[in-house]
Amino acid sequence: MKESKWSLVRLFWRQADSICNIPDTIADDSSSMDQIVPQSTIKLVTRRLVFRALIVRIFFILAMGTSSIILPDFHSDESVVAFDLRVDSDCFATRGSYCQCKLYRGAHCSWNETNTEKCYLPLNRNAQSRNLLQRHIYPLLLVPLTRWDAARFLRLAHWPQLYHPRLDTSDETINSNDKWIESEQAHAFLPFYPAVIEAVTAVLMLLLPDAILPATCEQTLTLAALIVNTICFLFATKSLFQITLELLESHEQSYHKKVDGDSSCHLDKTEAIHWATRTTLLFIINPANVFFSAAYSESLFCAFVFWGSAAHLLQAHAAVLLLARTCWFFAACIRSNGVLYFGYMFLVDMGAALRRRSTWLVFKGILFLLLCLRLTLQMHNLRGTANHCFVNTNIGNVHPLLGQLLFNVSPLEEAAPERPDWCSHAMEVRGSVIAWPFDLYTHVQRKYWNVGFLRYFALKQLPNFLLAAPIIMIATFGVASWIKMSWTRFKRRKSQRHYGSALPRHGFVRQVVDWAVSSLIAFETSRMLGPSNAGFDDSSPANVLVGSHQLLGHYAVLCAATLLGLFVAHVQITTRLLCSTCPALYWCMTVLVSATNDQGNYKQKWWIGEAVLGYCLLYNLLGIIMHPNWLPWT
Repeated sequence: MKESKWSLVRLFWRQADSICNIPDTIADDSSSMDQIVPQSTIKLVTRRLVFRALIVRIFFILAMGTSSIILPDFHSDESVVAFDLRVDSDCFATRGSYCQCKLYRGAHCSWNETNTEKCYLPLNRNAQSRNLLQRHIYPLLLVPLTRWDAARFLRLAHWPQLYHPRLDTSDETINSNDKWIESEQAHAFLPFYPAVIEAVTAVLMLLLPDAILPATCEQTLTLAALIVNTICFLFATKSLFQITLELLESHEQSYHKKVDGDSSCHLDKTEAIHWATRTTLLFIINPANVFFSAAYSESLFCAFVFWGSAAHLLQAHAAVLLLARTCWFFAACIRSNGVLYFGYMFLVDMGAALRRRSTWLVFKGILFLLLCLRLTLQMHNLRGTANHCFVNTNIGNVHPLLGQLLFNVSPLEEAAPERPDWCSHAMEVRGSVIAWPFDLYTHVQRKYWNVGFLRYFALKQLPNFLLAAPIIMIATFGVASWIKMSWTRFKRRKSQRHYGSALPRHGFVRQVVDWAVSSLIAFETSRMLGPSNAGFDDSSPANVLVGSHQLLGHYAVLCAATLLGLFVAHVQITTRLLCSTCPALYWCMTVLVSATNDQGNYKQKWWIGEAVLGYCLLYNLLGIIMHPNWLPWT
């Protein structure tokens, strides 16, 4: 079979070529530069990609709004949390909401003052006097963004007191164990993203006139989430293009410097720009696109991950590396899978320790890993324990309790008279620096969502496994390709060192250990001294993107995230988990799509590229149809 003239791959390549098309004025300026593309061209391509990313975001928002109007609403399960935007209400802010407690009173919200039926801040205008934007356009655009987990994020932003148990209820029909359901479930969601939504909401209420500001606090919070996600997606788009471009250029420059002794010649950026453009376009149309538009934390998380990756891959200066670690630290404060990049940092430290043969660097890497875990997930767990098991902790002001929350060396306050059953276990490990704190996050995930190792392996979940199968296969291809190329180079270098003599006989386990040590050293060496000095002598873009020593950390994160989604989490979230966590995923997809034109050493059949692009477009379409209408989707 031959590739169709109107195939998806051809259309994709034409789109990439149109973005990379260099205007005649710039081409004339670069004609005498030995094909070195000027910086102005790179900036032009970057602007075009960011503009296309913005167009795609606008399209998704409009398409989701249209879908929610045309198709029926399937929200029939009362157990699924919803977020009411109060479209027809004449009240901007209700009592106990964020807009009342923190913006107008400057105090921390408390359940004691909450009564959502009472209006705190009435509108100066009634519903009939609202303009077209407030009456029709905002509800059309914002309502579809509040489905599923988005409702939980928005509720946490609207009612920050959800992290505290509501013990003052007068409803005697509520079982004693049910008092903790809402506050416990709130601790399954880290507070950084809701806090960002709150901050942007405060800015919108300060800057926007009444004629433009949404009619209710809930709508304003949703608009803030939309603005945050759109801006972060555009930054992530720019960062991924820069990462891929600089990665390819550094390998080509290092290769020619070693081969020709001159890094200033033979450097043609045109091919690198085309490959980086394809990678970025695949991110723009990624199969989890709907979650980058809805009020989910994926866009904010992805921006911090890509910023950290750019800082680490593009610079070796200590201050820039600290910036990379800081970005990944904030990513772990947004989503729990951000802790995978603590593993990336640990691999960096272990590579440096092996290269310099320093025991201190090993100790420093372990200490830094434990400290990062303490400051992110464990800090969240300890705050949750304080909320449920102690009284008068004033947890809104963290600083007086910071030492206690981090190190557990002294008691907090008097134990709460009413507390969940797990508090007894949590308090057993308090008072000891060595004991690891009670993992409230894992407890809540397991209790309410059945998250845990192999817990999702059931016959009834087979459709969800099929839903995640394409992204798992793409990730498996990428990880397997990197391991295969790394192992091949390791065996080749080993043969060259023993040229003319018999190779030493070692068991397979010993060879794997030697390969792992060699890869870690090459990982650090390629970052500090260049890829060619680490033994990578191939400048082919396909081989660089799925085989470079410099990408060990990224493929380790991709492997860990895939295993996490397959064996621990709900398998259907693997699509958005990988699409927001791993830039290596898009490098794999680029190689698969580009392989249809026999680029590099990957000469696959034409239908593989068609399948990858068709998968992205199909999941985008299904996401637009299903997610806004309360149908289960990844």
